Order: sequence, then structure tokens, then C-alpha cells
Amino acid sequence: MDALVEKARERDVVIFPVALGGTLQPLRNKKTKKNGAPPSVFTKGYAALDSLAGITGGRAYFPESVKDFASIYGQIAAMLRHEYVLALLLL
Repeated sequence: MDALVEKARERDVVIFPVALGGTLQPLRNKKTKKNGAPPSVFTKGYAALDSLAGITGGRAYFPESVKDFASIYGQIAAMLRHEYVLALLLL
């Protein structure tokens, strides 16, 4: 994870992870807790994606259903349309 963060920072990469959440989550039927919480591997993975997105200036998304994807990708596209680079040209 540290190496990934370092590479992303070196290259000014903004990361927008989209992970499967809710009923889309793999192994959803193999819950480890009686209250319906996802297995700890998902909790740790979601936290890592959220952290990676935050560090790089992006945002992590965890759609709950298939219907959420269009909205999420629309939000990402809108953010990318507003990205710009300022440069100083010395002559």
C-alpha cells in the first residue's frame, strides 16, 4: 500500500475506486456476523480504498445496487471535467 501511495503521489494521480457494496458484495451470503455486517476483509478493504482515494484527492464509492453505478460514474466524470493543471512557463 505504501509503494502504491508513493507512486500515485509521484505521478499526481487521483484515484476514484468503485468497489462493490451492499447486495453486490461478493460472498454476501457468507456473513460472519449475525447483524449482517460484511466480513472483516471487506471492512479492511473498504477502509484501504477510502484512504487511498483521500490521499490522492479522489473519492471512494461503494454502490449498494446496480442502479447506483450511473450516478457514481456521472459524479466521477463531473469531477474529472473540472480538473486542470497550472504551469509556469519560464522563457
